[in-house]
Amino acid sequence: MGLTKIHKILKKYKALHKKHNESWEEKQQKIRDGDPYFETAANHALEGSKLFDAIMKELEGQEVFNKQEQ
Repeated sequence: MGLTKIHKILKKYKALHKKHNESWEEKQQKIRDGDPYFETAANHALEGSKLFDAIMKELEGQEVFNKQEQ
């Protein structure tokens, strides 16, 4: 996998991560305003985990991670 491909993937997920963090700020405000904490926090954590899973899946099988390391 070339550096250009890695840069493209990381740029994509950097934007998604930024969006995720911004939405977390909004959710924290809702929590302070009285929304049920556990449901909101759990859903947000799940979204973050899915982002991480997606980047790992996209990089899986590429030269960045050798198959022997998995």
